[in-house]
Amino acid sequence: MALTEGTEQSSNQHNPQEDVLKLVAKLQKELQELKESKSEQPSTSVMPMGLTTEQFKSIIEAAKSNGTAKDLDYEDGIYEEQIPADDFHEEGVRFCAPFIGYCIADDVRRGQRIKLPFGKKTIFFDYAATRKVQQGKYEATAPFSVYRSHSKKEIEWLRAHTYYNVAFYESSNVAVHADLLKIQKLGRVMTLLKNLDFHDIIKRCREYGVQVSEDAPTMRMLLAQKMVDKEMELEGVTAKQKLESISKEAMILNQSK
Repeated sequence: MALTEGTEQSSNQHNPQEDVLKLVAKLQKELQELKESKSEQPSTSVMPMGLTTEQFKSIIEAAKSNGTAKDLDYEDGIYEEQIPADDFHEEGVRFCAPFIGYCIADDVRRGQRIKLPFGKKTIFFDYAATRKVQQGKYEATAPFSVYRSHSKKEIEWLRAHTYYNVAFYESSNVAVHADLLKIQKLGRVMTLLKNLDFHDIIKRCREYGVQVSEDAPTMRMLLAQKMVDKEMELEGVTAKQKLESISKEAMILNQSK
């Protein structure tokens, strides 16, 4: 019985899209009837529902275009004619991340979730290569992945992303030499700084000796780097003090035996 009731309730739910489709069908039918009547009516004449002929056509075209845009699947691919006008970047811009694979689904700006342009669900960085990097007397491997964008709007969106120049870059060399621990810290600090207004950013920049300018994104990045460097420096001092303390305790224990 509970299952039957659930089915009846779901069938009674209101679907706004059905209303739009019904309206479009009704408008198309009335336009067809007008064409068949062969009556010479001016474009400004009043139609049923209080609309002119031009208004009828505009509503139908808008409804059609909106329905088509919603049905586009950018993950599966679109037709060439569906590419937004003047958006194609022929050369494209390559973004790199210091990971075997990297995925971007959205961003958080001013406390709100910001979706990808054109209704895309994800941007995935494909694994490109692994390089050997010299770190002191040791040699380490550094994988990186890449994503090339040919959309001007998408490129602009990525450059405004919270983790741009933090977790992904426009340089493979920077990505390869990136410190993963520092990336995590920068991401956390950048998220916090995104919620500060311009005056608070200036105040923090002066506290950390960062040059003040009108370029807020650059100031945020430089400030985040300074803050993380300071944090890691303090963590290093603390770790050294802990090691010294442990060493002293071990010496005292050995002497007491």
